[in-house]
Amino acid sequence: MYDDNYDFYVEIDEDITLKTGIDENLIVDIIQQTIRIKYSEKMIVDITFVDKETIKKLNNDYRKIDSVTDVLSFPLKEGDFSEFSQKLLGDVIICIDCVEENAENNKINFKEELIRVIIHGVLHLLGFDHAIHSEKQIMFEHQEELLKKFL
Repeated sequence: MYDDNYDFYVEIDEDITLKTGIDENLIVDIIQQTIRIKYSEKMIVDITFVDKETIKKLNNDYRKIDSVTDVLSFPLKEGDFSEFSQKLLGDVIICIDCVEENAENNKINFKEELIRVIIHGVLHLLGFDHAIHSEKQIMFEHQEELLKKFL
Protein backbone atom coordinates (compact mmCIF):
# COMPACT_ATOMS: atom_id res chain seq x y z
CA MET A 1 0.00 0.00 0.00
CA TYR A 2 1.48 3.34 -0.98
CA ASP A 3 -0.05 6.64 -0.09
CA ASP A 4 1.51 10.07 -0.65
CA ASN A 5 0.69 10.83 2.99
CA TYR A 6 3.19 8.15 4.02
CA ASP A 7 6.93 8.25 3.46
CA PHE A 8 7.25 4.57 2.73
CA TYR A 9 5.67 1.62 1.02
CA VAL A 10 4.17 -1.28 2.95
CA GLU A 11 3.19 -4.51 1.26
CA ILE A 12 0.53 -6.34 3.28
CA ASP A 13 -1.47 -9.48 2.60
CA GLU A 14 -4.48 -8.34 0.59
CA ASP A 15 -6.94 -9.98 2.95
CA ILE A 16 -5.42 -8.54 6.12
CA THR A 17 -8.69 -7.21 7.49
CA LEU A 18 -10.29 -10.63 7.09
CA LYS A 19 -7.38 -12.38 8.82
CA THR A 20 -6.99 -9.94 11.72
CA GLY A 21 -10.10 -7.81 11.94
CA ILE A 22 -7.78 -4.79 11.99
CA ASP A 23 -7.86 -2.05 9.40
CA GLU A 24 -4.93 -1.98 6.98
CA ASN A 25 -4.46 1.77 7.50
CA LEU A 26 -3.86 1.21 11.22
CA ILE A 27 -1.19 -1.37 10.42
CA VAL A 28 0.48 1.03 8.00
CA ASP A 29 0.44 3.77 10.65
CA ILE A 30 1.98 1.42 13.23
CA ILE A 31 4.77 0.52 10.83
CA GLN A 32 5.35 4.14 9.85
CA GLN A 33 5.65 5.30 13.47
CA THR A 34 8.03 2.45 14.28
CA ILE A 35 10.30 3.09 11.28
CA ARG A 36 10.59 6.76 12.24
CA ILE A 37 12.62 5.72 15.30
CA LYS A 38 15.57 5.26 12.96
CA TYR A 39 14.79 6.37 9.41
CA SER A 40 13.09 9.33 7.81
CA GLU A 41 13.59 8.36 4.17
CA LYS A 42 11.21 6.21 2.15
CA MET A 43 11.42 2.51 3.02
CA ILE A 44 9.73 -0.69 1.83
CA VAL A 45 8.39 -3.20 4.35
CA ASP A 46 6.55 -6.44 3.63
CA ILE A 47 4.17 -7.88 6.24
CA THR A 48 2.89 -11.44 5.78
CA PHE A 49 0.49 -13.36 8.00
CA VAL A 50 0.95 -17.12 8.11
CA ASP A 51 -0.18 -20.24 9.95
CA LYS A 52 1.76 -22.23 12.57
CA GLU A 53 3.07 -24.77 10.08
CA THR A 54 4.59 -22.07 7.88
CA ILE A 55 6.18 -20.07 10.70
CA LYS A 56 7.63 -23.23 12.23
CA LYS A 57 9.22 -24.19 8.91
CA LEU A 58 10.65 -20.69 8.43
CA ASN A 59 11.95 -20.62 12.01
CA ASN A 60 13.66 -23.97 11.48
CA ASP A 61 15.02 -23.10 8.02
CA TYR A 62 16.45 -19.71 8.97
CA ARG A 63 17.13 -19.91 12.70
CA LYS A 64 17.51 -23.67 13.20
CA ILE A 65 14.80 -23.54 15.88
CA ASP A 66 12.21 -26.25 15.35
CA SER A 67 9.23 -24.55 16.98
CA VAL A 68 6.54 -22.00 16.29
CA THR A 69 7.01 -18.34 17.11
CA ASP A 70 4.77 -15.30 16.88
CA VAL A 71 6.98 -13.19 14.61
CA LEU A 72 10.05 -13.49 12.41
CA SER A 73 11.89 -10.55 10.89
CA PHE A 74 14.18 -10.64 7.90
CA PRO A 75 16.08 -7.34 7.67
CA LEU A 76 17.44 -6.36 4.28
CA LYS A 77 18.79 -2.88 5.02
CA GLU A 78 21.69 -4.22 7.05
CA GLY A 79 23.86 -7.28 6.50
CA ASP A 80 24.68 -9.31 3.41
CA PHE A 81 22.22 -7.62 1.04
CA SER A 82 22.39 -4.03 2.28
CA GLU A 83 24.18 -2.74 -0.82
CA PHE A 84 21.29 -4.00 -2.98
CA SER A 85 18.45 -2.92 -0.74
CA GLN A 86 18.84 0.71 0.20
CA LYS A 87 15.06 1.20 0.34
CA LEU A 88 14.06 -2.34 1.35
CA LEU A 89 13.85 -2.48 5.12
CA GLY A 90 12.78 -6.13 5.11
CA ASP A 91 10.04 -8.66 5.77
CA VAL A 92 8.00 -9.33 8.89
CA ILE A 93 6.23 -12.69 9.10
CA ILE A 94 3.50 -12.98 11.75
CA CYS A 95 1.68 -16.10 12.91
CA ILE A 96 -1.90 -15.05 13.71
CA ASP A 97 -2.56 -18.24 15.68
CA CYS A 98 0.41 -17.51 17.95
CA VAL A 99 -0.73 -13.92 18.42
CA GLU A 100 -4.18 -15.19 19.44
CA GLU A 101 -2.60 -17.63 21.93
CA ASN A 102 -0.31 -14.92 23.34
CA ALA A 103 -3.30 -12.64 23.87
CA GLU A 104 -5.27 -15.37 25.60
CA ASN A 105 -2.33 -16.46 27.79
CA ASN A 106 -1.55 -12.85 28.78
CA LYS A 107 -5.24 -11.99 29.26
CA ILE A 108 -5.13 -9.09 26.82
CA ASN A 109 -7.15 -8.48 23.69
CA PHE A 110 -6.04 -9.69 20.29
CA LYS A 111 -5.67 -6.18 18.82
CA GLU A 112 -3.24 -5.11 21.55
CA GLU A 113 -1.10 -8.21 21.08
CA LEU A 114 -1.09 -7.91 17.29
CA ILE A 115 0.02 -4.28 17.50
CA ARG A 116 2.77 -5.29 19.94
CA VAL A 117 3.98 -8.06 17.61
CA ILE A 118 3.97 -5.79 14.53
CA ILE A 119 6.02 -3.19 16.39
CA HIS A 120 8.35 -5.90 17.71
CA GLY A 121 8.95 -7.29 14.22
CA VAL A 122 9.66 -3.88 12.72
CA LEU A 123 12.03 -3.01 15.58
CA HIS A 124 14.02 -6.11 14.61
CA LEU A 125 14.14 -4.78 11.03
CA LEU A 126 15.60 -1.59 12.47
CA GLY A 127 18.40 -3.58 14.06
CA PHE A 128 17.13 -3.91 17.62
CA ASP A 129 17.87 -7.28 19.22
CA HIS A 130 16.54 -8.27 22.63
CA ALA A 131 18.97 -11.21 22.69
CA ILE A 132 21.73 -8.66 23.27
CA HIS A 133 21.43 -7.70 26.93
CA SER A 134 22.40 -4.04 26.44
CA GLU A 135 19.72 -3.58 23.76
CA LYS A 136 16.90 -5.50 25.41
CA GLN A 137 15.61 -2.71 27.66
CA ILE A 138 15.86 -0.09 24.90
CA MET A 139 13.96 -2.31 22.45
CA PHE A 140 11.16 -3.09 24.88
CA GLU A 141 10.88 0.57 25.94
CA HIS A 142 10.40 1.58 22.30
CA GLN A 143 7.91 -1.24 21.83
CA GLU A 144 5.73 -0.36 24.82
CA GLU A 145 5.93 3.39 24.18
CA LEU A 146 4.74 2.91 20.59
CA LEU A 147 2.07 0.46 21.70
CA LYS A 148 0.54 3.08 24.02
CA LYS A 149 0.05 5.40 21.02
CA PHE A 150 -2.22 2.88 19.33
CA LEU A 151 -4.37 1.68 22.23
